[in-house]
Amino acid sequence: MRNLIIIFLLFFSSKALAQQTYINVPSPAVLEKDQNFFQHESQFKTENPNQFLNATNYYARGIGFDTELDVTQFNLSTPASQNVAIGLGTKTRFSLDEKSVYKPTIIFGAMVPFSLQGE
Repeated sequence: MRNLIIIFLLFFSSKALAQQTYINVPSPAVLEKDQNFFQHESQFKTENPNQFLNATNYYARGIGFDTELDVTQFNLSTPASQNVAIGLGTKTRFSLDEKSVYKPTIIFGAMVPFSLQGE
């Protein structure tokens, strides 16, 4: 019990560093036709000075043919980041051997980011 309390105190008394996910792919699976997926991710710091909240939103829609279209919004934050961007992308699955028990597959994807503000 004592060790658990020490770990708990160390966890909550130390600072943590993190980084932004730029290619936000939640799963290697490709959505089926007309399936939708939405994911919201937030990073925040509650200590003064330099409090912040930063959000990333990801949406994917299956369009059939083992393909999905993706939209990701980056850097929506407070205070304003002056660098809000949107990424448009696609992900496609190619089966290498339909008859295999292991179902070997190659998945290709690409995303193109566009700045919505800033330079």
